[in-house]
Amino acid sequence: MIQTIKLDPAGSESMYLQIYRQFSQQIRTGGIKEGERLPSKRVLCDELKVSHSTVESAYQLLMAEGYIEALPRKGYRVLEVLDLPEKKETISSEREKHLQETVGLSFSTGKVDTTAFPYTSWAKLYREVLYQSNDLLSRGDYRGDRELRIALRDFLTRYRGVRVSEDQIIVAAGVDLLLDMLFHLLKPERVALEDPGYPAVGRMAKLHGIPIVPIPVDKNGIKVSMLRQVPDTHLCFVTPSHQFPAGVTMSIGRRSQLLGWADKTQSLIIEDDYDSEFRYTTRPIGALQGIDTTGRVIYLGTFSRSISPSIRVAYMVLPEQLCERYDEERGYHSCSVSRLDQQVLARFISSGMYQRHIRRTTRIYKEKKEKLEKMLLEAFPNARITGNEAGLHFILHLPGAETADLKEKAAGKGLLLQTIDSPDHPGTAHLLIGFAGLEEEKIPEMIATLQECFSN
Repeated sequence: MIQTIKLDPAGSESMYLQIYRQFSQQIRTGGIKEGERLPSKRVLCDELKVSHSTVESAYQLLMAEGYIEALPRKGYRVLEVLDLPEKKETISSEREKHLQETVGLSFSTGKVDTTAFPYTSWAKLYREVLYQSNDLLSRGDYRGDRELRIALRDFLTRYRGVRVSEDQIIVAAGVDLLLDMLFHLLKPERVALEDPGYPAVGRMAKLHGIPIVPIPVDKNGIKVSMLRQVPDTHLCFVTPSHQFPAGVTMSIGRRSQLLGWADKTQSLIIEDDYDSEFRYTTRPIGALQGIDTTGRVIYLGTFSRSISPSIRVAYMVLPEQLCERYDEERGYHSCSVSRLDQQVLARFISSGMYQRHIRRTTRIYKEKKEKLEKMLLEAFPNARITGNEAGLHFILHLPGAETADLKEKAAGKGLLLQTIDSPDHPGTAHLLIGFAGLEEEKIPEMIATLQECFSN
């Protein structure tokens, strides 16, 4: 028999996770038997006084883990689960974030519009590569297939203003892996990071035991004046084209200051050209590496935003003075990306399909962004939006709310909010709004939930 679900609105767990946990516990311990039906979503919403999205998120997670199944027009039925001893489990904030991004509602900054993926072109290129590449099963170049590196060279030179030869390019399965390679190679005493900044860099640095030096970001990018005050720091990570998460573009004055710091202190800069492909008011701004005349910039790029996160292909452009050192220390490794994927991507770029795909998706994202901005500003007339000239996210500033309080209330209703702390603006909530992967039919519900949390 199903026991009553009891929720704690003030608890540390999201409401949907409380529902999920209590149902899963009853199923594991035999309290709910195989074949029994769970209450309908409407009934449970009425009983628990929670939103439809909260119950939907809980049921979706129960289905994903195999506790229940959905029967057409008959509701949800419990599947066979052997009695298991009860175990107290805590869900980390990182796992909770992943679960909510998977089955809950969120303005996630990590998603793209999968309907825009070039399925037909991609399938055609796969067939071509399989039938036309005789050496596809051989090991290949440890730096990445030459065809892909040449295609990247031509694209980066023409569209990003990068100074590069194909021998400077290293291909790997993701930016995290490239950062791991770089920290092994450079062995820095410490690394300066933008604050706020891209959290994955800090996590990777900690794994290597490298101390982090946070450097504040303002409307022009990282504050080089503060970077100069930190002694014995010779590596700095920046996202100048569309800073994550603040969304600002580093000004040319600040870029020249940063390059001057690197040259004077004999330091290196890691430039992550994050979201550089998508600009909505001006042409794409050239890469920092392109105006570097002293070989101080390591350039990183990826296809996770422009094509899909599942295309696990990233690359870096090393300064010439680091190439020989990389060959000596890392040349025994194989490339971590399959040759099939590399060859397909090489043809996708060299044929011009990639450039056409970027133009098409930019139009799609611009339309989606402007529609969402309009809806948010209608719902919150006093709000302000920044960081919306480029990339796949922007910042929504909501006067009259505290960031942490609004985030907690929203989580209780099954809505994940990514936020930025801003001590300089108390009494205003700062929300990261990713729009690329939003399902348009869910947007009104998400905004209504946000309004409810804001007004209470």
